[in-house]
Order: sequence, then C-alpha cells, then structure tokens
Amino acid sequence: MDKDSDMERLMNETKLKYYDLEEIKNKFSQYGPREPYSISDNEYRLFTAALSCLPKNIVDKVNDEVQFVLLSYEDNSAQKNVNQACYIDLKRSIPEDKKAIIVLSPLIFRWQNKRGILHEIAHHILGSWDYSNFEDIAIKEREVEAKVNEWMKDRFGK
Repeated sequence: MDKDSDMERLMNETKLKYYDLEEIKNKFSQYGPREPYSISDNEYRLFTAALSCLPKNIVDKVNDEVQFVLLSYEDNSAQKNVNQACYIDLKRSIPEDKKAIIVLSPLIFRWQNKRGILHEIAHHILGSWDYSNFEDIAIKEREVEAKVNEWMKDRFGK
C-alpha cells in the first residue's frame, strides 16, 4: 500500500470511531454560548474539544446520561453575562433520564484544562464516585487518570 491509501484508511477509521468537532457542537449545543447567561465562546470551544477526544460510544453515553453545569471564568466586555454561579432546581431543571451531574468550575476554563473535563467524564464512565477511605480515593483516581490516558492515546497516539 502507498502512503496516500494508508492515510485515507486511517482517516476513514477515525471518522467511524470519533465524531468531528461540528458533530460534537451539534450534540452539545445546549451548553453553547447564548443569552442571557452562558459560558464564553472560548470556554465552549474547550468543552467541545475535550468531548471530541472521546470515542462515539462514550460521547453518546455522556450525552444521554450526564447533565453538565458549566461555570464561566471569563468576564470580558464582549460577553458580560457569563455563568459564574447558578441555582438548579434538581426536580425541574435536570431531565429525569440523566444519571449524573458534572459541574465544571471556572478553574477548568481558566487553566484551559481539557484533561480535567475528561477526568470528570471518566469518573462517570467508570462509576468511581463512592469512596470508602483515603486509599480507595487514590486507587480510583489512578484508574480515572489511566482511562483519560487511554482515551488520549487512542485518539492522538500520545
């Protein structure tokens, strides 16, 4: 095989396993910048870029099961109504079919921490949220980081 056909095969395999960024933005459009309150354009880009690192089956599971609460770090004159705090009525605001809430704090966005977003998603995927002691915390945190590393390696070969 020549290099062009190898590259085409690799691109086709990637399309089968991963959503492209536009598909991610469409699936998670409810979290995008909008009035009157939301995260900024830059924060939404970081959020969707992190989700694009995940295989389709994980993205679909997250979309079906997780409600995100995104709290903005940015406060600039172009977008003054960013979401830096919020009240959520769990009975009326969170769809009944959701199984988890992931709150992404302003620091995730301040530090441009894509891995931090993936880390919280890994907790949901692995079901590692209930800790019995400090040793258990350390074990589960290592498992979560291993899952993030696996996703990043699968997606980017790193």
